[in-house]
Amino acid sequence: FAVLLAVFVCLGGGTLWAEEEVEENQETTEETAKTEASEDTEDAEVTIKTVEYRVPEGGYLTDPAIVQDEPKGSALNRIFPLWKSIAKGHALPRPWSVGVVSYWQTQPYDIVEASIGVGDLPPLDLDVAGTVAFIDVKSVNAKIGLWLFPFLNVTGTVGYNVIDTDIHLPNAPVGINPPPRPGAPPEIEFGERTLDLDFEGPFWATSATIVGGWKGWFGSATFSYADAKVEATGDAGTELQITSQRFQINFGHNFQGVNVWIGAQYMEEESHQVGELEGFYYDVLIQKIGWTPKVGMNTVMGEHWELTVEGGFGDMTSALFLLGYRL
Repeated sequence: FAVLLAVFVCLGGGTLWAEEEVEENQETTEETAKTEASEDTEDAEVTIKTVEYRVPEGGYLTDPAIVQDEPKGSALNRIFPLWKSIAKGHALPRPWSVGVVSYWQTQPYDIVEASIGVGDLPPLDLDVAGTVAFIDVKSVNAKIGLWLFPFLNVTGTVGYNVIDTDIHLPNAPVGINPPPRPGAPPEIEFGERTLDLDFEGPFWATSATIVGGWKGWFGSATFSYADAKVEATGDAGTELQITSQRFQINFGHNFQGVNVWIGAQYMEEESHQVGELEGFYYDVLIQKIGWTPKVGMNTVMGEHWELTVEGGFGDMTSALFLLGYRL
């Protein structure tokens, strides 16, 4: 009986040991399967990290941009903007944009110097005290932009200008009287004269904007340069050269996807008008230097389209409308 009991115990113990070994093998197999599944999940997550941009709540960051406190859809499959890590989890804009812009502005200018000549007589330098000039500009242009860095947007613009100039000279040559005696030069008659001419022609411009923000608030600073060389319409053989340098600062807030801002623009603009009109040839240099207030708004429609409206008031009255598409 003792022998049989010992055999039973040994067999039973062997069975229990075998069951424990099977259970341990099963646990090892389950752990291996979980590890492999975890590795597969991590691989899948790596793949997910390269998805395209998504629309964060409140829209994409647009021009002017703000940094919204929303998780960004990773843009590892895009080159721009460079230095994405500086965004620290904030939503990034689609980097490329194309748009159509309609712009209008009118403002008074200071006449720096003016001269008018007639016939073979040398040009006469005019006293510009009390003179005034107005320029009205309408333009349609195409604009392309790129977010080079999360905080830096650069643009290039080409377009077509229609310009109306009104230069009032209170004491300028208006006619020529015959010589008072033989051998004497003709006498020039002076009076008020207005150079009212229309111009048309192409222009180009470029700009760079630095932006930053916190929660729904944002600020931006833009430097722009524009150049235009246009011809007078009609029979007037006149040319107008315009160069413009502008610096604008904006401060604003995002209201559920609509960026609204107030700002101020500093402008140094110079216009050089040279030509001939009614038998007189003239050379006039006018200039505008100063600040003007600005207000504007921007909103994104869907994943790609955006609309920007901005107005200026004060000495310079202006209106800008931009319809853009982000790529």
